[in-house]
Amino acid sequence: MTGAGAPADLVVRAATIVTVDPARRILEDGAVAIAGDRIAAIGPAAEIAARFPDARERIDAGDAILLPGFVDAHAHAGHYLVKTLGYGDLRAWERIVQRVYATASSPDFWQADARLSALERLKGGVTCGLSILGGYIIRTDEPVYGDLHARAYDEAGLRSVLAVGPCAPPFPRTFARWTGDAARERQVGFDEQLRTSEDLVRRWNGAAAGRIRTFLFAPLHWPGRSDSSDALRDLFAVQNREVRALSRALNVPVTQDNHQAGTIRAAHENGFLGPDVLLSHCVDIEPDEIHLLADTDTKVVHNPMALVSLLGRCPVPELKAAGVTVAVGSDAASPDRGNDMLRHALEAMRIQRRHLRDLSAMPPGEALEMITIDAARALGLEHEIGSLEVGKKADLIAIGAGRAHLAPLNMPVHQLLHYAGAADVDTVIVGGRVLMRDRRVLGLDEEAIVGDARRECAIAIERAGLGEAIFGSGRLWGPGFRPEP
Repeated sequence: MTGAGAPADLVVRAATIVTVDPARRILEDGAVAIAGDRIAAIGPAAEIAARFPDARERIDAGDAILLPGFVDAHAHAGHYLVKTLGYGDLRAWERIVQRVYATASSPDFWQADARLSALERLKGGVTCGLSILGGYIIRTDEPVYGDLHARAYDEAGLRSVLAVGPCAPPFPRTFARWTGDAARERQVGFDEQLRTSEDLVRRWNGAAAGRIRTFLFAPLHWPGRSDSSDALRDLFAVQNREVRALSRALNVPVTQDNHQAGTIRAAHENGFLGPDVLLSHCVDIEPDEIHLLADTDTKVVHNPMALVSLLGRCPVPELKAAGVTVAVGSDAASPDRGNDMLRHALEAMRIQRRHLRDLSAMPPGEALEMITIDAARALGLEHEIGSLEVGKKADLIAIGAGRAHLAPLNMPVHQLLHYAGAADVDTVIVGGRVLMRDRRVLGLDEEAIVGDARRECAIAIERAGLGEAIFGSGRLWGPGFRPEP
């Protein structure tokens, strides 16, 4: 048993505790004592009960598995209200997202999206998640959108990392502010978006008793862009240097989306990489780029269920062998995935095993690390969350193990990764506060959140004039691929 004697506010007992601590201990019939917002002790249930007889509250999770809350190291705000739109046609999806985010979405849209994403994450055991404020279009034309997102996560009681920054060039960008049925369009430049981002960072970083953190976001130049040119590449480089300088001045990390072969080398040449940098996707990168990431202690988040992971491979084993921190992220809900982090971790494991033709590659414990302690490290929060250890924040979840698809429970971590899912999360605690118990969310009106999401999605589709285009061009029935004779 570990932990010093102190009064406990809450004691949680479970048949199995997967700590993901440095020793990777798995305890049978164990308990966690919580004082305030931190873990006070972990050990055998009988000893914890005897040591903390006057705990204010007790939860007996029965045959559940207790483990750290999941950490989603990469997602996008806005994507939760545009699920499946443009499915099957990546370019159509990109156009739909840009149109909806820039000129067809109101503050009510962004509030509904934030509340829905917080609810979905909470019900799936995600206690901390990074959200870029948009995708292709970053909604930092004014601070209201970031404010609404941060407030929604604060109200839900979750931890949130809000990533804000400018859109990709060229500038200016056209944005519309909707009030009722009327829209006011205006042109917004890079400098204004950067000022708004700085304002949001200064007001929200460390807010809500530290539950809200901020990153800066810097858009990436893709060599394959149809409008790619030396001038555009140079404009991206200048813009990235300004974002990076601001991140250092504000002492906040910076993230960048959609890395692929060659872009990491370019980022290094631009002085962008470092221990406070998180790069997403990183598919088909070159061996020298792996070494650049390791040498600079730059973090990577792999999004195994993202569309880009169907087109290229993130070399996770090679990165980790070089000493790079690699997390798993959901990439958010649109167009064809969700926030089930166990499903994402399993997909990450299967991708590498298939590529390497090695059934021992990336064992289940390693995959679990990538959505807990490694993901916390990628966000710079490993000293606070990501594992169950005395002194850390009391962010923990209970997964019911008495269900048919999890029985018999012989190898807890193996069975978590291969059989459990978001719907098996029964209890969620963040900072010592119980947010969900027996699948019942406390303090949020689920019906109202879902209803608002449906309404705001329908309004945005109508404003954008999408009509039947929302279905994309992807096939629904019949074979989608026919081999050549």
